[in-house]
Amino acid sequence: MSLGLDEIAVGVFTSALNLRERALSVQETWLKAFPKGYLIGGYHRDPGLKLIRLGEGVGEDYRSAHRKQFLGLLELRRRFPDAKWHYVTGCDAFVFAENLRGLLDGLDPERELLVGGHCGRVEVDGEAVLYPAGGPGFALSRALLDSLAGAIPAFVEEWERRPGGLATACDLAMAYLALRERGVRLTYAEGFYYGPPYYYPGNPYKDGAGMDVDRAPIAKPIAFHNLSIREMYLLDSGRLPERPRFIDRCFDKASRIASRRLGTKTLVNRASRALYGRGA
Repeated sequence: MSLGLDEIAVGVFTSALNLRERALSVQETWLKAFPKGYLIGGYHRDPGLKLIRLGEGVGEDYRSAHRKQFLGLLELRRRFPDAKWHYVTGCDAFVFAENLRGLLDGLDPERELLVGGHCGRVEVDGEAVLYPAGGPGFALSRALLDSLAGAIPAFVEEWERRPGGLATACDLAMAYLALRERGVRLTYAEGFYYGPPYYYPGNPYKDGAGMDVDRAPIAKPIAFHNLSIREMYLLDSGRLPERPRFIDRCFDKASRIASRRLGTKTLVNRASRALYGRGA
């Protein structure tokens, strides 16, 4: 029997306080395909979002990303013990549900697997760690999350005390934890992109061997990252965004100004959907 989208639990970490318009663009586009898909926030309440609140101990800023990632995974595991896979990404990424389903359908969720692409490589505590870099997200098998669950609470505190920029590198943190606790190294898959489609070719990314790759996106990409809200709705309409024209850059800038100054999550999304979304 093939893997169903209802067997993939998805957590999208965001700031429901500061990034409401981006969170809503995820909720109204690709996240709808996943019955077990949720935004992961800190302490802020927002009844307009399909949101898991992690509580007062989790912030609403950039440095809270690793807590939202790890604690959000534990909450998804608690809510959906029957999920075969868990996928984690941020609110400026677009995930192609059917392409992700197809990738994971060929893998065994009862094996301890961490699946991602666009790799980075860095040394942590004398160990070279290959990790799914750049923000498009990654998947954990049920077996791996079950094995790591007991170690996560203490590791969250430990990682936060790391010097330099490591404390905010939540994708590296996951790869390091899987390697340290279970000896699990990243399973590389093509199709995870740290930028929009028009970045490639021209912006190399790294494969599973840590070698630079510079080619156009594959026909069935898994995810793109670092997207504007306008580009989220373009992808949802079935079109690949092209390099922004002057009018596109003006729209994106106006969107950022409007969402911050007006404090509304709906205005920018309505305009983006009308001008760039399905039926536009």
